[in-house]
Amino acid sequence: MVGIGSGVSTSAGYDFYHPSATFGEAFGSFERAHGFRTLFDGLYHPSSSNEEARAFNSAVSAYVARLPLGKVYKELARILAEKPHVVLTTNVDGQVPRAFGRDRVWEFQGNLRLVQCSQPCTDNTEDFLSHADELVAATEIVNSVPCIKYDLLPRCSECHHLMVPWIRDEHFCESKEWKAAHAAYETFLHDHLTEGAEHVLFLEMGVSSMTPAIIKLPFWSMVESFPRAFYVNVNVGDASAPAQLGSRALTITADASGAVSLVSSKLG
Repeated sequence: MVGIGSGVSTSAGYDFYHPSATFGEAFGSFERAHGFRTLFDGLYHPSSSNEEARAFNSAVSAYVARLPLGKVYKELARILAEKPHVVLTTNVDGQVPRAFGRDRVWEFQGNLRLVQCSQPCTDNTEDFLSHADELVAATEIVNSVPCIKYDLLPRCSECHHLMVPWIRDEHFCESKEWKAAHAAYETFLHDHLTEGAEHVLFLEMGVSSMTPAIIKLPFWSMVESFPRAFYVNVNVGDASAPAQLGSRALTITADASGAVSLVSSKLG
């Protein structure tokens, strides 16, 4: 059972939470117009118009979808390939499903490549990449602010309301795929933790304390409740485990990429 947070993408070279030269190169016009300096801040920036917001959303979708798959993800997927596993992630950059396959991943917070109706009138999501490319090409600078024209705003084919990024906010839709992934996660835990005879490793990597109720606290609770479960936390900043897990917990204060590469080299 693997829980992956933003620290793993940061380890892969994709830091969405702190200012970086990479962000300035990719989104400099938005940074100059709005003042935000990270992708995360930009996604939740209170834009003054839908034309401004969708210009940034489109640029982000096109950018993130084309980032090379990080080495840490490739190596971790290779290490786990021969073991039954499922992955829970709070990341929205799409790296996790690309590495492990969508049938093994529950993207709890969504995915920047997808969009949904802002209502939402259905529980469907759509791949936005090709449309995003068109909107990026059509983005214009109006009074120093990147915008797309009103008549180009992406709209739902069912109700004609605006389409918005499929990431967790007040609009977030727990889609059909989201519910199916949740069900697969629950089935995995039932089969291998409740009914199975195997030892189950709960591997938490790069998870911060921003949303502890999604990965961290459930992992602690399940490991405490099932004697055949073992918890490993890999984190460059705050690798910790609760005292009640005792000898069934290991904390590793290390960069995720370095830790995974070391294990990979030992396995050959």
